Amino acid sequence: MRILVLMSLICSAGCALPTTTTETSADSLGAGQSPEAGALGKSDAGDEQSPTPWASVARDIECEGHRVVGAALDELYTLSDPNTVTTMTEAAYRIDRISRLFEACADPRGLFPTVYRVITTDAVMAVRAGALENTHWAEAFIVDFAQTYLHNLQAELEGERPHWAWQHYYQLAANPEVSVTRTAMVGVIAHLVHDLPHTLVAIDTQEEHREDYFLFGELLFDATDSIIEELDLHYGADAEDLLHGFFLGRWIDGSLGDGATVSFSFQAVRTKAWNNRWYLQRSWMAWVAHSEIYTSYWTMTGLLGTLDGAGTI
Repeated sequence: MRILVLMSLICSAGCALPTTTTETSADSLGAGQSPEAGALGKSDAGDEQSPTPWASVARDIECEGHRVVGAALDELYTLSDPNTVTTMTEAAYRIDRISRLFEACADPRGLFPTVYRVITTDAVMAVRAGALENTHWAEAFIVDFAQTYLHNLQAELEGERPHWAWQHYYQLAANPEVSVTRTAMVGVIAHLVHDLPHTLVAIDTQEEHREDYFLFGELLFDATDSIIEELDLHYGADAEDLLHGFFLGRWIDGSLGDGATVSFSFQAVRTKAWNNRWYLQRSWMAWVAHSEIYTSYWTMTGLLGTLDGAGTI
């Protein structure tokens, strides 16, 4: 029932998701308008537009194989600066633009932001629709969560070392022998298993935010099919079985082996992230969270490696 109420609130604010084509020319849009304008509406400050206008991806993005190069790469450097993201509208814009630049070249580094674009757009819509009780906390959550991803993207683009979880993601993205479904899912795991509990700590999350936290998670249930479609459209990823299993619990019998579906599920991951937030907020218990995060990450990504090696994903 809560999901139905939530989605009715969101739809009252506009249900359209961002357009998925990179064939849209900037000339076909009005000045300062974007494909997302119908979905996201006004900026965080209540203005008609965000200070940074939405933009479509032009057709002349320079690619070297499946790598973004040239002016688009320079733009990615600018977009990935986490210190210049201060509103949830700006966060959504950055993720959208980054994903579309990568998609124009089918650059595998963009697999995760393609997933993240759908999630972030839905999250912003939910906040604006008044679906969450603690609006200030919800906005801070969207901003800090995005900043964490951008920080690691920036490190990758500058040839520096991202956090170990994200370093693994970018190593997989650079390997053409690795399935794109596996790479995309490793990015999701890095963001949920490692980044999420740290974001909850950074924005001073308390028990009073618990309901909104889990309500945010429920948005992913309804976004799953859109994520699957986007990954297929831009990268040819056949992620339906894996993502339906992870987010919705619709596992094909025996697809992950006995007992694996219990730990490899969004429900388990988001609960662990909430609990690890509690441990991280208490210095004498932080080691418990660090151990759990490390173990969960490598267990889940190791399982993906096994499935990839067997040709299952």
